[in-house]
Amino acid sequence: MKFNLCKSSTVSLLVGAVAFTSCVDNDKNLFDVEKTKELYQSSFPVQNIDPSMDWKTTQGVNVSVSVNEDMGTNYKVQLFDANPLNKNSNARLLAEGYANQDMKLETTMDCPTALTTVFVARVDNKGRYIVKPANISNGRVAVAFGNGNTIVSRATRSVDFTVPTMEAPYSEQEIASKLQEATEIQQDWNLGAMQNWDKNKYEGYDIFNTPNNQPRFFKITSPCTDILYSSGSATIKVIVATKLTLTKTPDLSGHVELIVVAGGEIVISDGLKLSRTSQITVLGDGKITGEKLELTNVGSANPNYNAGTIELDKFTMSEPNGLIYNCGTFKVDNLDIRNNTTKLVNQGKAYIEETHTRCTIENGCYLEVEDFDGVLRLGELSSATIETYNKNRGDNPDLTLGKNSILNIEKAYLTEEHFHGPSNGYALVKIEEVEQLNNFQSAGNIYYEIKEFDDDISTEKWMDRFYDALKNSEGTISKFGESPITIPAGDCTGEGNTPNESGEEIEVNPMNYTYAFEDNYPSAGDYDFNDIVLNVSTEYTKEKSTNAIKSIQYNITLSAVGATKQLGAALRLVDVNKSAIASVSFNGRTEMRSTLANSMFENSAIESNGNEVVIPLFGDAHQVYGFGGNSRPMLNTDQQRTNEVYTLKVIITLTDQSKTAPVLTKDNLDFFIAYSMGNQSPRTEIHLYEFRKYGATANGNVHKENLDAAGNLTWGISVPEFKYPTEMTKITDAYPQFEAWAQNHTSNLDWYKYPTDKTDKKYIFE
Repeated sequence: MKFNLCKSSTVSLLVGAVAFTSCVDNDKNLFDVEKTKELYQSSFPVQNIDPSMDWKTTQGVNVSVSVNEDMGTNYKVQLFDANPLNKNSNARLLAEGYANQDMKLETTMDCPTALTTVFVARVDNKGRYIVKPANISNGRVAVAFGNGNTIVSRATRSVDFTVPTMEAPYSEQEIASKLQEATEIQQDWNLGAMQNWDKNKYEGYDIFNTPNNQPRFFKITSPCTDILYSSGSATIKVIVATKLTLTKTPDLSGHVELIVVAGGEIVISDGLKLSRTSQITVLGDGKITGEKLELTNVGSANPNYNAGTIELDKFTMSEPNGLIYNCGTFKVDNLDIRNNTTKLVNQGKAYIEETHTRCTIENGCYLEVEDFDGVLRLGELSSATIETYNKNRGDNPDLTLGKNSILNIEKAYLTEEHFHGPSNGYALVKIEEVEQLNNFQSAGNIYYEIKEFDDDISTEKWMDRFYDALKNSEGTISKFGESPITIPAGDCTGEGNTPNESGEEIEVNPMNYTYAFEDNYPSAGDYDFNDIVLNVSTEYTKEKSTNAIKSIQYNITLSAVGATKQLGAALRLVDVNKSAIASVSFNGRTEMRSTLANSMFENSAIESNGNEVVIPLFGDAHQVYGFGGNSRPMLNTDQQRTNEVYTLKVIITLTDQSKTAPVLTKDNLDFFIAYSMGNQSPRTEIHLYEFRKYGATANGNVHKENLDAAGNLTWGISVPEFKYPTEMTKITDAYPQFEAWAQNHTSNLDWYKYPTDKTDKKYIFE
């Protein structure tokens, strides 16, 4: 309110815009409670206020953070209201301290009531951050970093996964021996024939008398074309030791195993189809190259094995329980595995352009895929690089990561995706860009590095869902190159991973709480809540080895003066004895305190009258900015702006410097404004509603009869990072959700984040 109060020679206070004078006549108090109450209620911008409303927008939360990492290393721990790794998140620091293997960070922090998720950062001595999102649950946040027991478990599971290995089905000695014994294939032979089928063709070749249940070993040692043909049900093994060219799809039945050995190569110009229990084996520097290879009805008892090179346009396995085992080089444009019980097991190097949605790959070494859909499992010390991950969302998309495995993804589609990390040690997932994310789950020890956090983006819809998946799990977020995991370079791990030598500097700004006052109490106000606006942040000086709090610094900025009369401000520490304070000192714009002389406050660090701790801040808000006397313009409420805003730093040194829990929290900080009309004494004080029960300070007056009439109406609010209304703009016009919150204190808790979208005038000061 911007009006000077009229005064009488006695009690001298008006209530409201009309003249209700509190005065004394023949010792009879003529104060009209009902009329005052009616005026207050009709003037306030919200009717039917929640009887339980206390106007608080903040809460106290207990914090427990453990770090079970390098022995003897003390880690900084910070808690934020948003992801500090996202450059445009505008994250605010809520609390900080230190933790190591022998010491948890146990403290209490203030934060917005609307806040349900915090981001806990562990910072090493090189400035590298890892971050965990965590829920605030029942007034508590509990987080563990490292391989210690997590404080909160999730339903999803971590795993310790090992990719199976397979010995070569034939040794070099066995192959050499079989080549001596095997029969060279002749043109137009039916490899499954019996000798009596065609005596002129097969007479003299005892191999055609071999029973079907015993293997027939054939060999190809001279280059040839289209020489393979088999009918019947014989067990046939063909050792290919030279170049075999297939210009058309051969007709092969029975159990056929093609064994490509050193110096051998099968070149497929059209296609090769092995059915029933047929299989391929590639040894040494043997090769299968060309167009299409299809394996059907392959059981797990007849695995396919490659220790050489397979390089094809298309590789198809359509039946259940099939297996292709690679410990050589596997290059395929299209890996067409169509049954989720059939899989590629890679212990070598695999390069694939695209996979079918039912594909399963178990990778124990090095894997590159351009477009991957399906199920992927990475073993210990393996790596996979994928350009597009699960865009077409394979059946039951699932990812398993072994200890010290690396997954690099350029574009990730994480829909219904479940990531399972190891329970012992960590895996690393590096994602350039998240395209989609829905119903994503993460469990186990996984370091996530998300490149998008580095790219100046503000927010994406997927982010909150990603954070939800990591809450209270073992997963963490880091900037690219800052995860604390060293994986040596090698054939299977590629370049490996070495953390950056130092972390990228992150700007850390503490949370500001805005104290916004109406100045006309005990009269009704105009409820733009900008007559005095203070922005306050808190910094603690702690003993690094114990987290004991030695001193507390309050950074108090006078942001706005929307009044035309002299106003001062002070800080009362409620429920705190003077003996708990060793000293109070000041820094920053200390000239603010020069306005205390001849004001409504004592010109001292702590007022001497009374047992409470009352710290005067300034005695004339206008004089702080060079105005005073008859020149008292409204400042920073849209009429006149100051060139800068002044910040006074109040440093409170504690008597007991052994406690880790704050002696002072926001619930102890009773910031209030005051004025004196003429020679009026004591001063009139305007406190937040939550401190009303403490009454006035020893040097003040809160006019209790007016407070009683006001009920739970308020002349002051404290709001996190508040953009206050412009001059003569009611708070309900600037913030439409304020009314719903005032009528139900459990709803619209973040009303202050949603200013009006009206454009007919300026509603909030920026």
